[in-house]
Amino acid sequence: MLCNNAVELLRELQRDTWLPHYNNETIRIVLKEIAQHFDDIVKLLDTMPANEDERKQEDVCQVLAQHTTLERNKRCLLAYIKYRADELLKIKWECGTSVLPSELKEKLCTQEVALMTGYDDLLAKYQESTGVTITDDLEPPKSTKITIRVLENCGVLTDEGWVELAVNTMHHLRRSDVQDLIRQGSLQHIP
Repeated sequence: MLCNNAVELLRELQRDTWLPHYNNETIRIVLKEIAQHFDDIVKLLDTMPANEDERKQEDVCQVLAQHTTLERNKRCLLAYIKYRADELLKIKWECGTSVLPSELKEKLCTQEVALMTGYDDLLAKYQESTGVTITDDLEPPKSTKITIRVLENCGVLTDEGWVELAVNTMHHLRRSDVQDLIRQGSLQHIP
């Protein structure tokens, strides 16, 4: 059936609970199919008479079918790539750090790693030029200080100095001081 490989890429995204490994082999196959359909269209058009009245209905239908298949393959590839890019950017905003988790990095292709690196550079330049750290909060904070519960022994540097955070203790600290530790799972925000 036409477009099976391209549709399989989308089904793979649907089946996986998280971002699946980049399927380079299937993408190459789909790109070859697109190139083959394009070559077939060009050959058909070269053999068709210039006058529309002299063209066979079967040839015109075949060109349309080949073109529709080519376009569907392209749309499926673009949907696959866009979904992956959107998920990567969502993960970036949720993690808030420029370091990719190792379990994620092994699932990416070189272009996706370059996307994340370039995006991090753009965010860093923007934040540096404005003086505002926009990756701290996904939602506007209600207050500058929050109550946290410590899940792992750690420490944090605040305006008042170094604060040791022992497991199972609760503290009331500035959100910006502890946001990274909350995202990493060392602390838990208590609403």
